[in-house]
Amino acid sequence: MSHASSADAKALLSGDNIAAPKASSLWMGLLGVGLICSAIALFVAFTGLNSDDHAAKLLSKHALSAFHIGFIVTLGLALGGLIFVMILHQVGAGWSALIRRQLEHIMASLPWVLLLSIPTIFFATIFFEGELFHWMDPHAHDDPIYQAKSAFLNVNFFLLRSVIYFVVWIGLSTTLYRQSLKQDATGDRWISAKSRKLSAIGIVIFSLTTAFAAFDWLMALDYHWFSTMFGVYFFAGFAAPALCLLTLVLVVLRRRGRLNGLVTDEHFHDLGKLMFAFTVFWGYIGFSQYFLIWYANIPEETSWFIRRKTGDWELFSAALVWGRFVIPFVLLMNRALRKNPAVLSFVSVWLLVFFIADIYYVVRPEARVGQDGGALFTWVDFVGIAGPILICLGLLVRRIGSTPLIPINDPRLPESLGHKNHI
Repeated sequence: MSHASSADAKALLSGDNIAAPKASSLWMGLLGVGLICSAIALFVAFTGLNSDDHAAKLLSKHALSAFHIGFIVTLGLALGGLIFVMILHQVGAGWSALIRRQLEHIMASLPWVLLLSIPTIFFATIFFEGELFHWMDPHAHDDPIYQAKSAFLNVNFFLLRSVIYFVVWIGLSTTLYRQSLKQDATGDRWISAKSRKLSAIGIVIFSLTTAFAAFDWLMALDYHWFSTMFGVYFFAGFAAPALCLLTLVLVVLRRRGRLNGLVTDEHFHDLGKLMFAFTVFWGYIGFSQYFLIWYANIPEETSWFIRRKTGDWELFSAALVWGRFVIPFVLLMNRALRKNPAVLSFVSVWLLVFFIADIYYVVRPEARVGQDGGALFTWVDFVGIAGPILICLGLLVRRIGSTPLIPINDPRLPESLGHKNHI
């Protein structure tokens, strides 16, 4: 692999090329709109909680579910940033040195995601008892199915696990982020080795905590249902969208006159290949989960899919298959398209939209009063989902402008500068 000459590298790494443009009005606007949307959704959720009016009660559950969807989407993107930072450290991927800083910015939102979890995770046991997680309803405790799972699904253990998840994720992301910034300041090459060792342990812990978080915060919305593949399904779901967000950040920075000659079409080509791989992986896991449940035909398992193949949800399910797998699969197969930043931008936006749709498909059908799930979409769904996402996007924009756009003293930087694909 060829390396850029030292003179060329010095020119590319100088001036505003590695400093983010100021965007204070943008990040403050995104943050402000996100806070307003979140406040509206939570207000609707709280005010309709104890209402005797069926419509108000249903709208309250929709608002609560929508905010939970927004939280899970932001969590998935942040976790995607974290796992790819650890993977890139662990495999010593030289080509990725120039793009890793933006992944670090994405994963650094995890402390804010913790705050977004409070209304639907930590307040669920106090204010929304049984409204979001049906197993928390005292009436469900006489259910033999709940009794068989009560050693795991109980409030104290649920909250303890939730705290552990965030302690692990925030600890890993904060340590890796600070080490990267420290290397910027000191030039200490051994920091890369330390990050690699931490990532080796972190990947294992990350895998376990992410799988159990998926069980707790998504699968257990319906405590009757279970799938041993669901932890992998959640990981497969957020991996490609995290790369999509990274791609959009890089494209926007290049259009604003930054990273010229640094992040090239060769880097976008690799991102396109990874998007393609994880799109196929999501399709494989999703189909395998569906096929095994269909073949076994166990009522506690099939009921989850039957609910999503009823009424408008059947069309939504078909749209998810086409939008989340078939269309991006076809677009990302082509090598020339994968190297085109404009096409990758379109595919990135497309996959991010259908990532949200995927989480919506998992969470929203559980928001029902009796057997009435109400309309497929309501205004509060859009507001509740947009709130957490816009908050984290605003904070991401702010963070991008606070550090150099690349890890300026990473020892693998010369390799990334001269990166060239041969396949």
